[in-house]
Amino acid sequence: FEKPVSVAVIPDYMQYVQTPMDLQTVERKIKNVQYATPEDFEYDMILMFQNCITYN
Repeated sequence: FEKPVSVAVIPDYMQYVQTPMDLQTVERKIKNVQYATPEDFEYDMILMFQNCITYN
């Protein structure tokens, strides 16, 4: 989950994961100051791990 999952490579991914999240997106959100609170960052990190568990 370093980069966004490509649905061209994994076509059924969106059938299992409603809200994708990856480290590249997290990094972009940090650089663009899109996290208002530490909890917002925590939410995305937990979401990414939950997505990993859900799909794998």
